[in-house]
Amino acid sequence: MLDTGTIPPHLAAARAALDRRDYKGAIAAADAVLLMRPDDIDLLGIRYAAQAEMGDLKGAIETLRRLLDKRPDAIAAINDLALFLSMTGERLEADTVARHALRMAPLDPQAHNMLGLLLSEQNDLVASEWHYRRAIELAGRQGKLIANLALNLMQQGRTAESDPLFAEADRLEPNNPATLTNWARLCEVLGDTVRAHALIDRAEKIAKSSGGDVSLARAMVLSREKKHEEAIATLTAARHAGRETELPASKQLERGRLYDKLGRYDEAWADFVEAKARFRDQAGFQYNTANVDMLLKRMRFFFNRNHMSIMPRAKPRPGMPQPIFILGFPRSGTTMIEQVITSHSAVQAGDELAFIPQLTQLAQRLLGSPYEFPEALSDVWAADKRYAIETFRDIYMTRAAQLGLLESGRPFFTDKLPLNETFLPFIHLLFPQAKFVHLIRHPLDIGVSVMSNYLTHGFFCGFGLDSFAHHYMSIHDLVAHYRQQMDLPYYALRYESFVANQEEETRKLLDFLELPFEDGTIAFHENQRYARTASYVQVKQKLYTGSVHRYVHYRRHLEPVVPALKRAIDTLGYTVAP
Repeated sequence: MLDTGTIPPHLAAARAALDRRDYKGAIAAADAVLLMRPDDIDLLGIRYAAQAEMGDLKGAIETLRRLLDKRPDAIAAINDLALFLSMTGERLEADTVARHALRMAPLDPQAHNMLGLLLSEQNDLVASEWHYRRAIELAGRQGKLIANLALNLMQQGRTAESDPLFAEADRLEPNNPATLTNWARLCEVLGDTVRAHALIDRAEKIAKSSGGDVSLARAMVLSREKKHEEAIATLTAARHAGRETELPASKQLERGRLYDKLGRYDEAWADFVEAKARFRDQAGFQYNTANVDMLLKRMRFFFNRNHMSIMPRAKPRPGMPQPIFILGFPRSGTTMIEQVITSHSAVQAGDELAFIPQLTQLAQRLLGSPYEFPEALSDVWAADKRYAIETFRDIYMTRAAQLGLLESGRPFFTDKLPLNETFLPFIHLLFPQAKFVHLIRHPLDIGVSVMSNYLTHGFFCGFGLDSFAHHYMSIHDLVAHYRQQMDLPYYALRYESFVANQEEETRKLLDFLELPFEDGTIAFHENQRYARTASYVQVKQKLYTGSVHRYVHYRRHLEPVVPALKRAIDTLGYTVAP
C-alpha cells in the first residue's frame, strides 16, 4: 500500500478498521470521505487494500484505476494492478502494466518481482528467474523474494538448487505459510512425504493464528500417500468448522480428483464442473469462441500450399542441437512420451517451451509489418525481409541456449508445449528438418482429464466442457488442413497403442526419429528428471492402463459434447461406449 505519511483523523479511522480486518468498515469509512474528496490518494489506497483482502479483485482494480488516474507515477499501485489483473485472468493487460512499471522504475525490486511472477505464469521460467534474481540484487536477500526464486527453480526441475533456497527463505522469514507449503510441495515431489507433513504442521500453526488455511497442501500430500478419504476430510474440515462458507475452487477441484480415485465418479464430476465454473467467474478465465474462430480461420487461409511453396526456410545451423517437437492437446500423453524420448542418450529434455507462441507475438514488430501474425509473414516475400525466418529461428535457439539446452552434448532436445500444433507450419519454416510427434488419444478421455485439472492452455478452453469440445475440434480440423496443404515430417502416435504395446511402439517412434533403440527408453519411469506438469507423479510409475477409456465412468456426463466430438472420434478410429 502507499505511504500515507502523517495520518489525519478521517484516514486514521479507515486505517484502524483495515488493521483490525474489518474490511467492510474500512471501505465504508473511506467511502464516506471520498464522496466529498474523491481524489484522496491515501483513502483510495486503503479502499483497494480492503477490497483485495475481501477477495473483491475487480473492485480493487477499479479503485486502483481511480488512484492511478490521479497518481500515474505510483509504482506500488501499478505493481498491485498488474497482480490483480493477473489474478482475474487479464493476463495480457497484466503483462503490459508490469512492463510499464519496469520502464518507469527499472531499479524497483517489486517491479522485477511482479514481472517474474507473470513470466512464471507464462511458463517463461528462465526470464522469470532473471527478474527474481534482479529483485534480490536490488532489495537484498528477503524471505519472500528468495521463496519466489526457490519455487521458480523447482518448476524448472532444478530441485537440488530449490531446496536450500527454501531453507534460507524460512530462516529469513520463519512465519510465512506460503514458503512452508511450497517447500512441502517440493518434498512431496521428491517423495519425502514425512518432511512435507512436518513443514505443513508448522505452516498450519502459523496460518491458524491469522485465519489462514493450508488444508489443500495437506490433502495433496495425503493423496500422494493414497490416503484419499483422509485427504477429503482434510479439505472439508474448514467448512465444517465454519471457517469457510463454501469450498474454494482449488480445493473443490482437488476433492473431485480424490473422489475419482475412490470410484465416486458422480461426486467427482460435480466437483469438476462447479470448480471450473467458479474459476471462470472469479478469475475471469473465459473462452472467447468468436476470437478463437477468427484466429484459426486466418491461420487456415494463410498457411496453404501456394503460400508455403514461396516461403523461405531457415537453414540448419551446423553443430547445434535441434528440437524435436512433441505435439498434442493438454492431457493427451505428451509428458509420458517426452519421458520416453528423453530417456535416450541423444535427447535432452526441454519440457514446455513457450518460445513459439512468443515469436508469433513478436512477428509484427520484428518485420515492421502493418499486419499481425500470421499475415505479417507475407513480408518475407520481399527480398529485404527474407532473412527474418532465420532471425526467428535464431531467437528460438538463443532462448534454448539460456536454458542450457545447447550445452548438454546431446544432438537433440524436446519442446512439448501443449497445442504447439496450432503453429505447425510456422515451426516447419524455422526448423524444416525437425520431427513432429503428435499424441493422439480418445477425445473423451482427454475431456475428462482436462476437466479434472487446472489448465490455462488453449485460451482457457479447459474451464468448461463445451469450450473444451469446441477447441478440440478446432485444432483437430486445423491440423488436418495443415497436413493436407503441406508435406511435414509428422508422426501420429496413438496413446492407447503405446500403452498396449510399449516396446513395439517405442521402437517405431525411435525409428521415425532416426535414433537407435536403447533399453532405457522402456524404463522411462526411472528417468530422474522432474516433469513439471500435472503428470509428474504418473510418469514416475511403470506404464499402466488405468487412464485408457477412463471416460466410460463419466459417459452420461459427457453426452452433451459427444455430437460435437463425433467427427473427430470417427476420423481417428475411436468408438463411443453406450
